[in-house]
Parts: sequence; C-alpha cells; structure tokens
Amino acid sequence: MELETKVIDGIEFAVTPFRFWEARKLERRVAKLALPVLGNVIEGFSEMKEFDLSKMNIKEGSITNAIQTLFESLTENEYVELLMLILSNVQATIKDQQGKRVQVSLANESQYDAVFGTHVGVMYKVIGFVAEVNFPDYFGKIRGIGEKITKAVTSELENSDKINV
Repeated sequence: MELETKVIDGIEFAVTPFRFWEARKLERRVAKLALPVLGNVIEGFSEMKEFDLSKMNIKEGSITNAIQTLFESLTENEYVELLMLILSNVQATIKDQQGKRVQVSLANESQYDAVFGTHVGVMYKVIGFVAEVNFPDYFGKIRGIGEKITKAVTSELENSDKINV
C-alpha cells in the first residue's frame, strides 16, 4: 500500500491506507452514522442509482440538522474514538519549537494540539483526504462536492441559531 501525501493549509500530511479489513470495519461504522443523514441532506438520495458525490445537490437548510443528528448519534467518547481511528494512519510534518521540521504521528493523541491547535477545520479537511485515500471508489468523484458542502455549511451556520452541539 502506497503512502499518499498532500499539503493542507500549509501542513504536509501523509496517509497510509488502512489494511483491507480495517477499512471495511471503518466503512461500516461511518456508513451506519452517515447514510441515514445523507437521505435528509442530498436531494434524490434514495432514488440514486450510482453513488457519485459530484452529482449530488444539497438540500437547502439541511446541514445544521445533519450536524445535530450526527452529534446526537455518538457519545463524546465515541466521537473522539472515531476521529482518532480515522486519523490513526496519518503523519504530519510540522515545525517544532526550534523551527525544525519534524514528522509526528496522529496515532499519538498528544500530537493533536501541535498539529491542529484550534484549527478544527484543518482536521476535517484531513479526514476528507483520509477518505479519498482509503475509499477511492466512493470519493474518487468527489471534486465539487467539498465546495458545495462548504458553501452550504457556511451559509447555514451564518444564518442559523438552531444548532446545539
């Protein structure tokens, strides 16, 4: 399995794909959470014959409810455990306190502050990269959906006071 790298917000991330059965277990876990929510977010999701994220349109006003549903589906510990599992095969190249470039593993919980700090958005971008590397059959056609989701989330969060996480 080949290591894939990508620079995200100025930080170089390297992802080693999960082994086959590890990826299937993760896929099942995420699908149990995400599929019910996708039906409420993606127009015509239940009638789709092909899972092509680039062709999906997001229902207006659905993102905040989807986020709420996802957060309610997991306890705090389950949420953290799932994020750490998804990021466990990721290496990040960051600068240490002396300005020297060092590679750290996100399998090590203590590295999250050094890599992400308060920039949780970077973490979600890295999760997207992990999905592209590990599930190319689903996310290989992803171009365009990230921008759609970002615009929808930004618009809804700016115009909504409904979300409670």
